[in-house]
Amino acid sequence: MKLCAIGMVTSGELSKIGLQADYVPEEFTGGCLLAGLLKEVKPCDRILLVSAEMASREIPDGLGAAGVEFEEVKLYRTLPVSCSREGVINLFEQKKPDFVTFTSPSTVDGFASMVGADNLDFVSETKVICIGPVTAKAAEGAGLHVAGVAGVHTVCGVVDKILQMLEG
Repeated sequence: MKLCAIGMVTSGELSKIGLQADYVPEEFTGGCLLAGLLKEVKPCDRILLVSAEMASREIPDGLGAAGVEFEEVKLYRTLPVSCSREGVINLFEQKKPDFVTFTSPSTVDGFASMVGADNLDFVSETKVICIGPVTAKAAEGAGLHVAGVAGVHTVCGVVDKILQMLEG
């Protein structure tokens, strides 16, 4: 059996339980993972694709288009916290945060649905930082102006991007 992970954090979590990722793409995106898989997979290989309920269809659609047989298991889902629309808007108006970060398209969707997709003007003075290009695309699609994308698509990469922007 061979294991793939989309990023170093997932790979690290696998190693904590005694499993070693055989492949981690250089860029931590679904497209890069798919490209690597398609180079390695043989016609007789069986693939178990474990993902989030709201995960992008890029990997399963790409595997299907290439004729690769796989079983997909939705292992987890992202749920928004219970917070009022007014509470979020008040936070932005009173505290005036310099940055807001998004770590997945589902966090963008959750934020936009919580406050109302047509009511994101209150974020205009806050710099939006995204973990990667897929999340940035979702943020832009929601009407947010993305000020930065992490160079390394991890939470540490997001922090590094903020520090870079603060320095100058």
